[in-house]
This record gives sequence, structure tokens and C-alpha cells, in this order.
Amino acid sequence: MAESEAVSRGLFFSRVTGSPVYFVHLSSPLSVDLVSEARERGIAAIAETCPHFLCLDETVYAGPDAIRFLMTPPIRSAEMRDGLWERVAGGEIHAVGSDHCGYSLEQRGAADDFTRVSPGIPGVETTLPLLYSFGVAAGRIGMTDLVRLLSSGPARIFGLYPRKGRLGAGADGDVVLFDPRAGGALQDAELHSSAGFSPYAGLELKGRVRTTISRGRVVYDRGVITGEPGWGQFIERTPFDATHLP
Repeated sequence: MAESEAVSRGLFFSRVTGSPVYFVHLSSPLSVDLVSEARERGIAAIAETCPHFLCLDETVYAGPDAIRFLMTPPIRSAEMRDGLWERVAGGEIHAVGSDHCGYSLEQRGAADDFTRVSPGIPGVETTLPLLYSFGVAAGRIGMTDLVRLLSSGPARIFGLYPRKGRLGAGADGDVVLFDPRAGGALQDAELHSSAGFSPYAGLELKGRVRTTISRGRVVYDRGVITGEPGWGQFIERTPFDATHLP
């Protein structure tokens, strides 16, 4: 209820000011519905959710490793998770963000009192295989939807298109080689984040990233980071354009 009320308030301010509004980490189907209704009235509102709201449910808090799943908003019920998937498939959710926090369990604080724990989970490295496993492989969305949610959509929303978010002349040549035949239970040890853990450890995932190419150069290949420090490049975004919204 608190989340959806905050979304309503943000939509009100967007309506009276004319400013676009981007809602991060939506965990409630009702929140997404409010955004969809506002868009029908011409408000430039954008809905984002996260992999944990699509791949987990609140039963994780009943287990012995509940600390791995402390985040804001918290993980919701299976019914709400399924409702989010319906809205993803219907095109009402425009981007999926990892909400990545790279600190370790030890750095988060006391494990015996959740009010003293810094919330947040690592997730950037697992976003693609999670969305493929629970979305594409499960028959909920197609590959074009996956590309829209993780690549072309965010590039358009944040003013990085057409340099980013597409393959074609004039684009940067950023390519991910994804092997859908690979898979197995995800292990903490196979990840590269300094967090040292994943809330998705133990889940059976289909597919793995084999190679990452940045601006035409291989920077990751079969578990080994080959990119050199300094290869990253700042890109100035273009002004917001509502006609580019997915």
C-alpha cells in the first residue's frame, strides 16, 4: 500500500509539472497499473522492476538465510510475483534493473537484527540468466521482450540510443554472447562481485554469458575478465524525448 501510494504521489507531481517520472524497483502489480493508467492520459511515466521480484517470493524470509534477501522494497507474495510477470508480458513494464549492491554479508551489519542491517543485494551479473530462465525459457516472454527490457528499452529511456541498445552502423558494437545450452545450479563462487554471495545461489538457471564485447573489444570470455582498466568511456546522454519511450 505504501509503495502504490508513493507512485500515485509521483504521478500527481508529474502531471502538474509536465516532468517525466521513472519509478524504480516496483514490486506491486497495482503500482504498475497506476503507471499504465497515467500513460493512457499522456503522462510520461516509466515502470521498472527487478529480477528478485520476478524470480523469488516471500517464503525466502522463512528460511535460515533470510539475511540474504533483505532489500527495499521486500520480496512479495507468489501471487504478486505472477501479477508482475503478466504485466511484463503485456509490455506494461519498460525496464528491469538489478538494484545491485556490492557489499558483502559481513559489511551489511548485524545478522540477528534486521533493523540494523543495510538492505540491498548483488544482482547485476545474474540479471540476464535470471530473465532468460524465468522469462524466456519458461514461456512467459520472448527473446525480443528480453532485449527490450535489458537493452534497447533502457538505452531509449536514458538517452543513450542509438549509440547503445542496438546492433547496427554507428552503434558501439557492444555484444553479449549468451549460451542457452549451459546451465545448472547457480553457485556463489562462479560470480565476480566483491559481495561474495548471491540471493539466487542454488537456483537452477538456464544459460550463461560466455563472452562480453565492449566497443568491439572482448572484455570477458568464459569466466575470465580480459578488459583493461580505463577502457570504460563516459557517454553524455541526450535530452529526454518522450517519443523514444518503449
